[in-house]
Amino acid sequence: MNWNDLRYVLAIARGGTLSAAAANLGVDQTTVGRRLNALEDQLGTPLFLRSRQGFVPTETGDAILDEIELMETAALRFGDKVGRERQRPSGTVRIATMPWILSHLIAPALPNFVARYPEIEVQGLADLRDRSLSRKEAEMSLRFELKPRGREIERPLAEVPYSVYIRADRDPDETPWAGSVIDFGRFVPQSWFDTMLARENRTAAFRSDDAGILYSAVRSGAVKCLLPDVLAARDPALVRLTEGPPDLVRTLRVLIHPDIEPLARVQCVLDWLAEAFTFGT
Repeated sequence: MNWNDLRYVLAIARGGTLSAAAANLGVDQTTVGRRLNALEDQLGTPLFLRSRQGFVPTETGDAILDEIELMETAALRFGDKVGRERQRPSGTVRIATMPWILSHLIAPALPNFVARYPEIEVQGLADLRDRSLSRKEAEMSLRFELKPRGREIERPLAEVPYSVYIRADRDPDETPWAGSVIDFGRFVPQSWFDTMLARENRTAAFRSDDAGILYSAVRSGAVKCLLPDVLAARDPALVRLTEGPPDLVRTLRVLIHPDIEPLARVQCVLDWLAEAFTFGT
């Protein structure tokens, strides 16, 4: 038994399916299934229950997952120690967050990071859903309302103001509304939008689960919408409809496992994000 085999077990447990594990590991689905079957044959017991809904760890699988995660943490710390000795932080850091944050905030800030840390690879995962990160390979999650799970800890990253915007050449009274929608709860912009529609007895012309898509819809002139100021305020094609303070302020947080946070490459990414997300109310 070797570490590479155990990585497949972790990937399946975290992804829930062979296809998700394959995508995470960068291999094909057949390889994942073959490696799992070989390991189960070697151990003489199944590690997962198979169903149409996915793979669920058996009692034996659950028992060894904690031990495998401890091995993963040790490997991460060893790699981090080597990087510190070289005085050049290196390795991969994954950032799971909303698509608009990746495209409009993180991607434009990359030149500064790449120049400072050429041996760190940042992987941006466009993922809106609740995630159970565990000790997942130096991965962090940037979220608003979602709370930490298990042993995860959270750190505030930035205060993000939102206001209502419309294209400058459109009549506010003649332009319908667009707003947020998502398939799980605890989503503040959707609550704000639904409350406003109910109060004013209005309907929505368009909804989306990503602020970047809503921003494009407003720029098209078809709708007006609540948007993050960091997206819309500097766009000369748009105007803000409301005066005074923002209509909504959300706190963007980092969710991360405590075993991952001290890693040198993770600290480099956290410091860079704090510098890049300097906007405020």
